[in-house]
Amino acid sequence: MGGSSPSVTYAPPPPAPTVTQQPTQSLESQTALNEVSGAQSRLNMTLGSQLDQQNKAFFTTQDMRQTQAVGGETRATIATQGEQQRASTITEGEQQRLGTRVTGEESRLGTRVTGEEQRRGIVTSGEQQRLGTVTEGEQQRLSTRVTGEESRLGMVTSGEQQRLGTRVTGEEQRRGMITEGEQQRLGTRVTGEEQRRGIVTSGEQQRLGTVTEGEQQRLGTRVTGEESRLGTRVTGEEQRRGTVTEGEQQRLGTRVTGEEQRRGTQTAGEETRKTDLQKIMQENYAANRNRNWAQGSYRA
Repeated sequence: MGGSSPSVTYAPPPPAPTVTQQPTQSLESQTALNEVSGAQSRLNMTLGSQLDQQNKAFFTTQDMRQTQAVGGETRATIATQGEQQRASTITEGEQQRLGTRVTGEESRLGTRVTGEEQRRGIVTSGEQQRLGTVTEGEQQRLSTRVTGEESRLGMVTSGEQQRLGTRVTGEEQRRGMITEGEQQRLGTRVTGEEQRRGIVTSGEQQRLGTVTEGEQQRLGTRVTGEESRLGTRVTGEEQRRGTVTEGEQQRLGTRVTGEEQRRGTQTAGEETRKTDLQKIMQENYAANRNRNWAQGSYRA
């Protein structure tokens, strides 16, 4: 026991000190704010994406509706314009047909009146010629009758004178010759006068017939010219009325077309302005909502 050294037992060393990090208020607030900000940012991005998709779908639908409305208005405008053009064409055709019909009727009436006047002139000319021929024949027969009577009277007187001449000698013969010469000259004179009167009467009748025929021809020509001018005047009036009606219909169609186009443009402008206003309202709504979220996150 005296020779052995005593054993020494050492106590174990103490454990290493544990360092406990105490969080501060500033770090916790920053961490919480970062987490909230990140969550809010992710939520904003998610909601912004959803809102963008909704806005895109909404505006796409609005664009399609606007395009459909513009197309409908355009088709309606084109249909109205076509109806007006067809109505104008129908009215123009009716007016042209009416003008052509009236022109034809007037032309036929003018031709009929001209033919009637020509036939009347021919009838009157023939009547006058026949009257002139009858009068000339009567005058010639009267001249021939007077000439025969005078010839017979001359022959009777010549026989009497011859018998007187036979009864009386040379004196009676000389007196008979004198009387016969006087009677012959008187008969020749009367015959010439009657022939000249007949020629004068025939010339007068011919001239009267020619004058009457000329008057009838001039009257027929005058009536023909008046009817022709009247037909031309009526044709011109109808053509001018057709032109005025056509112009009025065209101007009316142009006016209606312009009104419809202006209405279509006005409707398109209103729709465009409504669409722009909706876009602005959506943008303002999104900006206000983001601002409210940011303020709420900051306060949190």
